Amino acid sequence: MGKKYIIELLDDCPIEFKGIIVFGLTPEGQISAEPIPVEDLTPYTEPDLERVRKEAYQKGYADAKCGYENGFENGMVLAWDVAKKIVCYEIDGGYPIPQMLDLFNRDDLPKILSDYTASEAIEKIRQYEQEKEEMIDIDKNKVEALANDIGIHKLYALVKEIRGE
Repeated sequence: MGKKYIIELLDDCPIEFKGIIVFGLTPEGQISAEPIPVEDLTPYTEPDLERVRKEAYQKGYADAKCGYENGFENGMVLAWDVAKKIVCYEIDGGYPIPQMLDLFNRDDLPKILSDYTASEAIEKIRQYEQEKEEMIDIDKNKVEALANDIGIHKLYALVKEIRGE
């Protein structure tokens, strides 16, 4: 589809001259011209700015409300997940209790929930998970370095020996 333009036709122009000539290029690179009668043109009408403004406001309001509701829901899910990681047993998706007590510097789990806000607990858990991920990366690097030093087959045999297999 080509570009669109608004062309103003003067009212005092005789009807036989009211038309548009469209220029273009043929496949051979020649300039072509085609007259288009006024009857084939769609008249321009001013937009109803009040209606456009109201529609934009309603759409913006609906989008903001939806975003707020989604954000609120996501926040509740995140807070509940963090609470479960703090107070649940590992088998139920929690983190090791001694590590949580140490992380939050408390001597029992309910004290963590009463002494910390959801935001503070979420941040502590994020830090814990990030440090845990960094430790995994370090361990992977150590294993790769050891495998390169002694060979993968010797490393595999060493792991089996440590496991008692």
